[in-house]
Amino acid sequence: MIKKKNTGFSMVEILISLAIFMILMLPIVSGIISSLNMTTSSKELQYRNDFAENLMEHIKAVPIDQVTDEEYYVANGTLAGTFEFGGGFVTTVDPTDLTERKSCTMKGKTTIGTKSSTYNYLIQVNNDYYVDKGVNDAGFIDPNNLALGIVEDIDHTKVALFDGTMLNYDKMASAAFRTKKLQALKEIDEDRYNQQMQGIGVDLFLADTASRMMTVEVSGNSRDGYTVRCVLDYIDHDLNGILGDNNHIQYVSDAQTFDGKLPNIYLMYNPCVYNGDYSLDDYIAIDTSGLDESEVNLFFVETAATYSQNIVNSGTVDDKVGKILYNDVRANSVGRDNVNIHMLAKTKESGDNTLERIHVYHNIGDNIDSEGNLKSNQKSAAHKFWYKADSAVTADERSEGVSGAMDGRVGTFLNLINDGASASERIAIAPLVSGGSKDATVGLLNQATEESRGLYQVKIWMKPDTEGPIDTSVDQPILQGTKGGNET
Repeated sequence: MIKKKNTGFSMVEILISLAIFMILMLPIVSGIISSLNMTTSSKELQYRNDFAENLMEHIKAVPIDQVTDEEYYVANGTLAGTFEFGGGFVTTVDPTDLTERKSCTMKGKTTIGTKSSTYNYLIQVNNDYYVDKGVNDAGFIDPNNLALGIVEDIDHTKVALFDGTMLNYDKMASAAFRTKKLQALKEIDEDRYNQQMQGIGVDLFLADTASRMMTVEVSGNSRDGYTVRCVLDYIDHDLNGILGDNNHIQYVSDAQTFDGKLPNIYLMYNPCVYNGDYSLDDYIAIDTSGLDESEVNLFFVETAATYSQNIVNSGTVDDKVGKILYNDVRANSVGRDNVNIHMLAKTKESGDNTLERIHVYHNIGDNIDSEGNLKSNQKSAAHKFWYKADSAVTADERSEGVSGAMDGRVGTFLNLINDGASASERIAIAPLVSGGSKDATVGLLNQATEESRGLYQVKIWMKPDTEGPIDTSVDQPILQGTKGGNET
């Protein structure tokens, strides 16, 4: 048998084989690399879209005045020092058709993906779409102009609600003042005290009246939380001069705390009833002296008998069984429709608070005439709902016998508030006046719809920093949405 010698592959053969293998592998390797690049790009696009979605959801979820809050954007991916916005919402009015446009723009930079690619983003929030539709389409009904009413879940954990049972403090105050007067009378004239206790002769206290100031006190900030209290101050006018300086009683009817943002505040109102009769004047105040820069929405609702019946019959307020939610007394010709209601604001005397952050909506009566001018509010047939300074009352209103909001008794309340207070703690009182650039918003309940539930179009652009800044006239937004309506 002849044996063949196995000499193996030559170097030339190996090199040829490797060359052929490399040629065959090139498309496969190229495909793998391309696939990896595509996967990386897809993930980067997904991260980009997720970032834009988070921005959109934030804008939809927060109140309109918090849309430009820099804290959220910096805490959620915006590179430090890159966030910019134009000072909040800007309102412009077209002089030709008086349409009102509201808009704001925000921009910043963020890093996206595993490669930490830098992207520019830009956000526009405005109501231009609805304004343009209204101008160009005569049949278009702008949802921002609809008075849809206040639709809100009146849940005490979500809103600050002070219900109608507060009027039970009126009875407590009447009884407490009577006890005070009896004690004082016993010390100065025991015979008259015994006659009063035995019901002999004229009741010395029957004609006494009192003034009440009902204060919604709002304090705190978004970091530590907010506290909302309802404070009731009573001053007995003590016709017999028995009490002297001891003619003041204060109650805190309720106090509620909230985390996150300041909720809407609902005050279910009844006029003050003292000694079985309505007080001719009643004072409602909102105190923002301890508040940060938050907006305050107060819904001032005069209750009706049906409200009280529905609350009691619903069985949802077991702790209020037996308490009165509505009084409709008639004595000395002073009925509910004849009570003067004075609306006031308490702010820091040092001027740290501004009235334009206060928004009060009520169901008492209209405060704007057909031409858009302020007029006297009407409570049934009587012009008795006031938030004007005396100097703001017109001659026609004076001819109807209407007095200004700031009467002498307000000064008495102010002295009690500032008794012993330091210069930095002193409180100032101002009437709530609607219409000026630095004045509070005061309007009807259905007008609150336009402010708190306005509809806005939201557009978000994102673009790699390497491709330069965003040009909204050329670049297309990657995400669009709507804020408002029933979303907030």
